Amino acid sequence: MVDDRSYRDRLELTSDEFFRKLRAGLDAGTSQPPPQALRVGCVLSE
Repeated sequence: MVDDRSYRDRLELTSDEFFRKLRAGLDAGTSQPPPQALRVGCVLSE
């Protein structure tokens, strides 16, 4: 999360954009994806 908005890593926010926002003083944090997202990835990879 950056400034109360969620992004999917490297899909909706590049590393450069993330660090630019961080240097600008925005609050940032991380979290794991919801279980549903992992399940979809497993099914697609089979």
